[in-house]
Amino acid sequence: MANITITVQSILNSATFNSYTVDNGITVNTLASNIATAVGIDASWFTLNLGITHLVGTDTLTASAVVNGSVLRTNNCIARLSTRQQRQTAKLTLARIRRQAGGNTAAPYYRARNVLDITKLPTQYSGNTIVDNSNTGGLILGRPWVL
Repeated sequence: MANITITVQSILNSATFNSYTVDNGITVNTLASNIATAVGIDASWFTLNLGITHLVGTDTLTASAVVNGSVLRTNNCIARLSTRQQRQTAKLTLARIRRQAGGNTAAPYYRARNVLDITKLPTQYSGNTIVDNSNTGGLILGRPWVL
């Protein structure tokens, strides 16, 4: 197979696109896994589309008509995760990655408070059950983000 360069919409910021050079013989699932690893997220949190066509995970990029110069879009699938805890964790993880901005303090979404402590929230989920946190001393400024 051959290496191709494609552009993929960022799952972290829909206005940002990242370039990847990949073998066109890999599957869509492999590409998604590679992107997820590079970003630090779970591949089940998004799907890939070429135009309006949803790409099937077991198809190769060639079979999916992905060619050199193709632009793929990401489709956020966090709302489809099976439990509220998984959805809460996924959303907070994406927010943490954005806030840390890869350590680039000049990035527009970088925040000094970028360490996640879910126990600082008034409530959190365990499976689909809501759990009240003790919040001893009251609510904390900037929760659930700490320095």
